[in-house]
Amino acid sequence: MGLHSTRHTFATVILKNAEDKGQIKEISELLGHSQVSTTYEYYIRTSDEDKRNLLNQLDALVSNGANVG
Repeated sequence: MGLHSTRHTFATVILKNAEDKGQIKEISELLGHSQVSTTYEYYIRTSDEDKRNLLNQLDALVSNGANVG
């Protein structure tokens, strides 16, 4: 695994395991980015599992009659 791949993995793993998902600014600073958008655009990766989990959460909300609008 090269340095570039390691940076991608670091960003993805630390965000996925962060207690506060709003810590993207801190992650961006750790990577040395001057713009948070750089971190989002080039370093944060999603997985099919992440997408399934979000859809399952939405399904649970809708099934329980939550007002999603």
